[in-house]
Amino acid sequence: MLKRIRGYFFTGLLVLFPLLGTAGVIYWLFIFMTNFLVKPLSHYIPTDKQIFIRAASLLVAFVIVVFIGFLAKRVFMRKISKPFENLLIRIPLINKIYKTFKQISLALWESQATILRQVVFVEYPRKGIWSVGFTTSSAKSRASEMLKGDYVGLFVPTTPNPTSGLFIIVPRKDAIFTSLSIEDGLKLVVSAGTIEPTELKKIV
Repeated sequence: MLKRIRGYFFTGLLVLFPLLGTAGVIYWLFIFMTNFLVKPLSHYIPTDKQIFIRAASLLVAFVIVVFIGFLAKRVFMRKISKPFENLLIRIPLINKIYKTFKQISLALWESQATILRQVVFVEYPRKGIWSVGFTTSSAKSRASEMLKGDYVGLFVPTTPNPTSGLFIIVPRKDAIFTSLSIEDGLKLVVSAGTIEPTELKKIV
């Protein structure tokens, strides 16, 4: 009975942890992005009415972010922000924090831009050992162009952090192209194989 209870407990944790973690991050972002209006007005507005101020703050924050994105698309804004970015990179400790957040932003942006096209299996780092890889958006033409043959460029991510990895070029005939979705491929990498997509069993 104790073993069963312990098993149920850890199963419950596995179910609740991602849900509570996601809810916690969303709640923290909501509070963080709406405090700029709520804090100055907290002495004048009853607590039960502050939710309306937070909603208005969120709308204002959204408009500000859109406006910054609009400016960032303009060439003159890039010229202004580049020296500032170079300054941040030269400051010890701050440069590490800035680079980390920039890598996260780029990873999220690239995933939206569908830089990863298809899930493949490839014998890497040597024959007999198979790794999960992803074809990239322009890998086929560039790899084949450079090596004068039918090659494909692959991104082989690391576990459990798929935002880092290696870019390798292999003959197309040496890669097994699967019907797995990009999401299932990433799940396989992040979970170190403990979460296997249903289609993977069919392929194997």
